[in-house]
Amino acid sequence: MIGWYDVAQLQVFRNLTLKKGANFRITGDDGKITVFNAADFAIDKVNDNTRFGENALNSLTLGSAIDNTAIGSEALTALTTGDENTVVGDKAGDAITTGSNNTLFGSSAGSALVTVSGTTAIGKDALAVSTAVGNTAVGED
Repeated sequence: MIGWYDVAQLQVFRNLTLKKGANFRITGDDGKITVFNAADFAIDKVNDNTRFGENALNSLTLGSAIDNTAIGSEALTALTTGDENTVVGDKAGDAITTGSNNTLFGSSAGSALVTVSGTTAIGKDALAVSTAVGNTAVGED
């Protein structure tokens, strides 16, 4: 059942990716669905990763990153193998590649973090320059 379909026909919910539009494509026997156009939304039922926003979580290594949530354009865009990160905001955590257990809320929050784990940042640009492990920051910049 590989091919293009109207969203009204959407019935498979194993892996779901929506990108700016109303058409979706089933890309293989694994039940993966990709929808192309504005919003970018995905629920990965295999590894419980959820993303909403253009390029959010788009560098994941299949089967190696578990329980991540990225909401916002470029949120967690570099993450390949980290687990249990929760990020909300445009470019929040965008440089994290292998960090785990980070919680970041705000535009560019934690944008300097790369392999850091256990960090919490709340506010625009919070921890945008710090790279220390286990930090907590609340407030802008």
